[in-house]
Amino acid sequence: MLKSVALPSNNQIELASLTILTGVNNSGKTTILKSIAALPDTHCITHNREQLIIPYLSRIVKKWLNRMELGNLESVGARYVLPILTAGTQLKKGQTLIVENPEIFLHPKNQMELADFFISLVNKNRQVIIETHSDHIINRVLRRVLEYETESLLNATVIYFLEQSSIKEIAMDRVQGISKCPEDFFRQFALETNQIFNAGINNIGKTEPSIKEIPIDRCLGIREAPNDFFGQFADETTHIVSAGLGNMKKGNK
Repeated sequence: MLKSVALPSNNQIELASLTILTGVNNSGKTTILKSIAALPDTHCITHNREQLIIPYLSRIVKKWLNRMELGNLESVGARYVLPILTAGTQLKKGQTLIVENPEIFLHPKNQMELADFFISLVNKNRQVIIETHSDHIINRVLRRVLEYETESLLNATVIYFLEQSSIKEIAMDRVQGISKCPEDFFRQFALETNQIFNAGINNIGKTEPSIKEIPIDRCLGIREAPNDFFGQFADETTHIVSAGLGNMKKGNK
């Protein structure tokens, strides 16, 4: 298993069992990936993987394809993910799988499933190094880090964010998730969601007050109602149940 790789700048970065390279365009991610791919016991899958010929589908590969609902192999996404699954399942203990842009042509759901596949390889003492722009892959890895009962996956994972002149390791822990990161580290979704929320709140202030009749029948009772029609009790009960379940998991009585 690879421990580190030298960089053109005469520096080096430490490699974990699951190493994720991400960052802005033209920051050197692909160059680093090629440097790693030149090392022994590595299997590199580039973005030009659709043309790779896979003569045989193993039972494990079929299982992951079916899990992603890509078993018919008719979609472009299936043809792009198949070489990754095949190479990963053929790795021997201590060998390294290197994948450039694993998310190409994959639905977000499939990207998250692929992250689980990478984690499954790490759990079998294989090494995975990917270069990605997918927040779905990174979020799934982060979720699994927090869900694990131990810190094993946290200790086996490292995320590097590359900019034109720097490489920064993303700080993670099992309470906050990502505890510290650069400004450009996948903040776009949160920022856009915040703008959508603010625009919606602003539009509420522009609407005229309304009176709505609540439709009732003898089978369903209240068929349809506004969001604020006494939904607080159900919402609060949901939060209470969730909190209780969380405390049960922690061993609290």
